[in-house]
Amino acid sequence: MIRRLFLAAAALVGAASLSSCATFSNHGDAAKVASTALSQHDLEVMTSNDLASQAAGATDGVLLPEGELNRNVLTFWVQVTALTQAGTVTQAQMDAVRDIAAKTYATTWEGAPKQLQDVVLKQIAVANALQAGTLDRDQVLASISGADVHVDSRYGWWNPAKVTVTAFG
Repeated sequence: MIRRLFLAAAALVGAASLSSCATFSNHGDAAKVASTALSQHDLEVMTSNDLASQAAGATDGVLLPEGELNRNVLTFWVQVTALTQAGTVTQAQMDAVRDIAAKTYATTWEGAPKQLQDVVLKQIAVANALQAGTLDRDQVLASISGADVHVDSRYGWWNPAKVTVTAFG
């Protein structure tokens, strides 16, 4: 009798454990910063555009390996999302550098997904503010490294010390 009760209790605990795992849903997210998520689909749309490769440093005719491009775009997205949440990057700053971005990425800017354009605009705005001295580098690093970040393990892991998505291994 006690053995049957033990087995029944173990079965209930096991079922509860399995159902709780099934309710955890980040399965469609490539990354998440606090409550802001980037879906797998949005990442695929961004990385399939030439602007992503160009912004990630690829030169004409040289393609980045898919994993490296994914990690670069995720790193950029996490960084600017954390800075946006911290109030470090504003819409006015993005608007101020829109023409710079369109000229810098002349061949790939038009037709790029808006979400990718926003990531690039925020990167340029932060770089300009750092260069002008209107933004403190330590404040930027603290805002990014202190963010609550989740990255889908197929892309690597979030390294808060380096503020990058890092490949396993």
